[in-house]
Amino acid sequence: MKTIRRPDFKEVVVSRQIHLDSRFIFNDKAIGPSNFYGLRKANYGKGFGMPTLSDLTVLLNACFLNRDFDSSKQVVQHAEHRLTGNTAILYSPQEGMYVQDNPTIRYSRISMSKTSLRKKISRELYGTLCSEDGHIRFVQEGNTHQLGRIELADLHKNHVILALFGGSARARKLTEICEENELTPYLEVDSINREAIVVPHLFYSSGLNKLVISIADSAEEWDRYSFGIKDSKTC
Repeated sequence: MKTIRRPDFKEVVVSRQIHLDSRFIFNDKAIGPSNFYGLRKANYGKGFGMPTLSDLTVLLNACFLNRDFDSSKQVVQHAEHRLTGNTAILYSPQEGMYVQDNPTIRYSRISMSKTSLRKKISRELYGTLCSEDGHIRFVQEGNTHQLGRIELADLHKNHVILALFGGSARARKLTEICEENELTPYLEVDSINREAIVVPHLFYSSGLNKLVISIADSAEEWDRYSFGIKDSKTC
């Protein structure tokens, strides 16, 4: 087994912040429970916003690999709930799965158009088809059925995982979490036989030793949590 490099982890107790690898800063106080729309409108603190699902993996990786800190223990504890990022999915049975970070909210609902999203897919990046800025990813129908238990060696190559988390680099962070904590990764989805917009989430089951990525729930589903993020390079 290869040696896992632990991320630089600095706990700022007074301000309840976690500084990671000299770039990302997270608040360790979970926001929730709420539905997706409540999390989008929530106050994460001055300069902080809702992270994408991909960015959440940075926080989870750091906390699961640095469990001795009080703040990381809080994050791991909340990981047993539905952790949700600012990421949504438009699933089309005929085409496949479109994944979008920071989706538009119109009339209090997520607004995603196949026509608009399809036009923006222009290249392959880190193993997934995506838009120029990487905020929109696409998985063709036929590759969307890689569900259930995933072998660790295949986690960073799974097409759905690559699209959800923006490429193999962030997917490997999930692999490191599972290796370090002896967890089995699962990809779960309810049967979707029509075009639908859903919001993915992930959670950790300490009792079953599982890390579950779910792509089935509607945005209205309650019991979701998230954490505030700030990019120190823009501060």
